[in-house]
Amino acid sequence: MEGFWAAIIVAILSLVGSIVGNVLAHNKTAAVFEVEHRHLKEKVADNKDAIKDVDEKVGANTEAIRCIDGRVVVLERAVKIPEERK
Repeated sequence: MEGFWAAIIVAILSLVGSIVGNVLAHNKTAAVFEVEHRHLKEKVADNKDAIKDVDEKVGANTEAIRCIDGRVVVLERAVKIPEERK
């Protein structure tokens, strides 16, 4: 009968050890995922800022291009008028 109780105690200790080990492993995994999530969140924020900067530059360039296009149209008209008189 002593072997029976010893086997039960060993089984209970094994079960408790497994549960504790799983909890600790889960906490470690959760911490690693949290760190990775923070890192990715920072990278996304940096990329959003970079995209915003590019959008602002493109917007300024678009206005400059419109202005240049307007000047080109005026110059084309000025060149066509003398050619039509010939």
